[in-house]
Amino acid sequence: MLEEIIVAVLYYTRLNQMREGDMLLVYDLSGGTFDTALMQKTNDGFKYLATPVAGYNDSTGPGVYGKSTSGAAGYFDGNVVVTGDITLTNADFAEDFEITCLEEVEPGTVMVLNQEGVLEPSRQAYDKRVAGVISGAGFYTIESIYRRQ
Repeated sequence: MLEEIIVAVLYYTRLNQMREGDMLLVYDLSGGTFDTALMQKTNDGFKYLATPVAGYNDSTGPGVYGKSTSGAAGYFDGNVVVTGDITLTNADFAEDFEITCLEEVEPGTVMVLNQEGVLEPSRQAYDKRVAGVISGAGFYTIESIYRRQ
């Protein structure tokens, strides 16, 4: 089964002659979605220059989807509001906090928020102020950092 955006490209190219290197910006407004893709004609078909991004979806699947093999799959210029969960598959997420006693902190340290809202190592078992654990996995890096307000 072909993606709707591919079917739109195939339909267009049956009606219009395209040469190798020509680019095509495709819009698909069917099925409750708004899909777009920027494609370039190659000698054996088409390649995505900007892979499909789907907009509003009132049925199943993602409302916004992006995929890239050569750079960012999405870019938002401005605020993004999320009213549900954010899932980072195989990735870490961190918040930026001030830390007291930085010399005492190492991977695995359980951290709590003190009365000033600054992180410090927990000094008691079953501390209800726990904010998280300092991570550190060798060469692995944090995928996303939540900005401190």
